[in-house]
Amino acid sequence: MSVSLQFVTRFARSYDSVTLRALVHGVMASGVVAGLSLLVPEVGMAGTIDRSEGDPVSRVSPQVSRQVSPQVSPQAQILAQAGGSASAPAAVVQNLSAIDRAASAEDLETVLGFYDRTFLHEDGWTRADLRQSLTLFWERFSGLRYETELLSWDEVNGQIVTETRTQIGGTERLAQRTLSLESQLHLRQYWQGDRIVREEVLGERSQIQTGEVPPTLVVQLPEQVQVNESFNFDVIVTEPLGDDLLLGGVLDEAVRQESYGAITEIGLEPIVSGGIFKVGRAPGVEDTRWISAVVVRKGGITFVTQRLQVVE
Repeated sequence: MSVSLQFVTRFARSYDSVTLRALVHGVMASGVVAGLSLLVPEVGMAGTIDRSEGDPVSRVSPQVSRQVSPQVSPQAQILAQAGGSASAPAAVVQNLSAIDRAASAEDLETVLGFYDRTFLHEDGWTRADLRQSLTLFWERFSGLRYETELLSWDEVNGQIVTETRTQIGGTERLAQRTLSLESQLHLRQYWQGDRIVREEVLGERSQIQTGEVPPTLVVQLPEQVQVNESFNFDVIVTEPLGDDLLLGGVLDEAVRQESYGAITEIGLEPIVSGGIFKVGRAPGVEDTRWISAVVVRKGGITFVTQRLQVVE
């Protein structure tokens, strides 16, 4: 849960202060796009996304912000699937459902009650960090929906290990804009009794949209690559372009705890090929990256981010 929340707060913080001002006061009205840049939360730099041949949108190796916020309505249910989850202990299912209900109700103390005081996230987050992140996130976004699906479970060394997928949705209303968030978080959690002591992110994808007609995007990016392996990052705009002017940019950043609050730039350039098509190369050591893209049109903006695991 913590990673998604981090991304949202980082993105939203810079979005309203820079993006809206820049786009609303010039780009949308005048069509002047040269030199426009979008500020978004920064995270480190490790891998490289290169320019594709014939692609007008330059490929940078800046970082990417991911964002996934697990939330579900009070009626949220844990869906037991085949492959082991159907036989999960009743307490596991009940605890996951209780977290969803509490998060949807923005009941901070109940949510934190399921996290051990020694809790540690693989990105370096602690229980105190989770408290701060949830507080900031719930202050900004409303109508949050948390829905968790139990994929599998096991018992290892006296701990219950669960794999879950959480869908999160919500909106933030600004002075002149509404941000719509949709996120998906795939987690492995280690339980000691009724509390989570450790958490790993297996997959993460988030999207923020604003405007009356934001671009609809199809993102193609593997969840995992080998060190030094090349990979494709394709962001396809599904609607016909017509006479619309589209701008786009990408960001590639290392996932680090200290980088959640940082800010970096995404340079925007005209898109003429119906999307952003990049070829990246993974770093030479194991790492975790955030790969992000933003696409801007007169009718709105769509920002997407996905976590990429680099393994030996």
